Amino acid sequence: MEYFAGLDVSLRSCALCVVDASGSVACGRDLVCQVGEITDCLASFSHPVARIGFKAGTTSQHLFYLLTNNGFDVVCVETHQVCAALSAMRNKTDRNDARGIAHILRTGWFSPVHKKSREAHGTRALLSCRKALLNRTIDLAARSDEVCLRMMTLPGVGPIAALTPKAAIDDPTRFKRSRNVAAHFGLKPRRYQSGEHDNPGRTSRVGDRCVRATLYAAANTLLMRTMAGSQIKS
Repeated sequence: MEYFAGLDVSLRSCALCVVDASGSVACGRDLVCQVGEITDCLASFSHPVARIGFKAGTTSQHLFYLLTNNGFDVVCVETHQVCAALSAMRNKTDRNDARGIAHILRTGWFSPVHKKSREAHGTRALLSCRKALLNRTIDLAARSDEVCLRMMTLPGVGPIAALTPKAAIDDPTRFKRSRNVAAHFGLKPRRYQSGEHDNPGRTSRVGDRCVRATLYAAANTLLMRTMAGSQIKS
């Protein structure tokens, strides 16, 4: 007879339940959430366990690979399927959840979740850390600058939208008039004048493309996403 083990995993503890092919509970215990504790409990069981399962989550990656390396057939069950199946149970406890997962394994009504390799998880962690550090660095640079703080009082203007034109302009005194700043970044329309013809054209799009893109994004946020009215929006 085959036996199936369900695990309800939390950060510090886990509930283990083993059922046979007929659905009878053969073992149920509360364990410390450590691979050694789980493997020792399963090794002390009188019958070999055909499959171990638990729902996908933040701790599932660690358990999946370590239990697989110990020779167990391990599956991570899709979270929504587990929640839908366990919602029929009257009392929600860790032991009942583990028993429900074991029954899901026994019946075969589940979809296994693909577990990414450790290399893929490492790459994702590096990308997340890089993005977090970059955003934090930009935020600290903007909040230490008086001009950026003044610009960020406008709706739709954040640290990037404030720092980009600030760094591009650098010294405002080099522009005699404020309208020259728009022309410097290619935001003034072209003009064709000859005799009676005086036709304005599209913007010249010369200068720093990054500044133009940032200002356009900030203006779009101000006009389309910000619900509150303001003088600059009008």
